[in-house]
Amino acid sequence: MGGREVRPPRHPTRAHLKKHRSARADVIGEVGPAGFTWREVARRAGVSHNAPYRHFADREKLLAAVAAQGFRELTRAMRDAGQGQAEPLDRLKAAGLAYNEFALRPPEHLR
Repeated sequence: MGGREVRPPRHPTRAHLKKHRSARADVIGEVGPAGFTWREVARRAGVSHNAPYRHFADREKLLAAVAAQGFRELTRAMRDAGQGQAEPLDRLKAAGLAYNEFALRPPEHLR
């Protein structure tokens, strides 16, 4: 049979997904959620402009993935900061400081 070979979909590696996440967050951080384009995300990730559609049905799903990643990172930072603090108030203070530090570090996730 002639024609083009049909390949099964590729399962992305962790490094591949990390590269995509970084590109998404960078673009959103620079232009805001309303200004990013699929094409720019793909360009920064070094993939074809159609590649993001393999992972996300639409723009809102991509934004939701970036937001979810940000919440996971924020939660981890706040929990880690409170570790080792014996008093509840000290844990709360440490978590609050971690929140502030997080807000200054990757502002695209807060957007």
